[in-house]
Amino acid sequence: MSNNQSIVLLPGEKIPAIFNNPQTQINAQSIKINTETFDLESRKGGIFQIKDIQLSKNKKKQEIQKQNPNQILQEISVYSTQQKYYPVVEDFIIGIVSQKQGEFYTLNIGASQEAVLGSLEFEGATKKNKPNLEPGQLVYCRVIGINKYLRPRCSCVNPKSKKEWVSGETLFGQLKGGVQFQINIDKSQNLKDLDFILKEMQKIVQFEIAIGKNGRVWVNCHKEGNTTIFINAFKTAMNLTYEQIPKFINGVQHLFIK
Repeated sequence: MSNNQSIVLLPGEKIPAIFNNPQTQINAQSIKINTETFDLESRKGGIFQIKDIQLSKNKKKQEIQKQNPNQILQEISVYSTQQKYYPVVEDFIIGIVSQKQGEFYTLNIGASQEAVLGSLEFEGATKKNKPNLEPGQLVYCRVIGINKYLRPRCSCVNPKSKKEWVSGETLFGQLKGGVQFQINIDKSQNLKDLDFILKEMQKIVQFEIAIGKNGRVWVNCHKEGNTTIFINAFKTAMNLTYEQIPKFINGVQHLFIK
């Protein structure tokens, strides 16, 4: 449950110092640390929010605080309907190829500036054996570098995998077929809520999906004709409670082609 504070912040505005403590987790997409003053600052304009982190049902908040005073119990963030993405290292995102420049691709990632993706930044890629991307194609990648003076850097290499891009079984890479659609960026950050929806959807329809923290979602249903129905159901479920979601999804399963 969120405890909303009636505090409206502008981009770059300082977060009240009272919230900067060991028991508070920072939402890196909406709040940053000023490297010179070490103050917490809002990355964007919006409403300041405090969200209690879900605790074990067998432990009360007071008990955990007594056992471990530094236990993270809350997350602070700035909620906004603004659709500009602020890159954060290790974010998984969906980029749209803009153009190829030498050994790099430029990607539209929904940020204030385009990102760059090296042509060899694919698992197992070599100068003679690498993907050949065209403008308009979609790429699922991760942010590996940000600098206020340079464009964000992205990669399709997964350090935890040994599969090569030609296998078609890698986590990152070109997204073929399917449909890409947009959701609110703040909601795309809440993977716990989205995962709950997807687990319910898996019970009634087969699909592949990639969710980017830049508010872009790609989905490809195994049965032609189910993708549009999936998107509409998914967007509706995002605005429901945990209790309402299973009942809603069960109620729309007859719409899907078996």
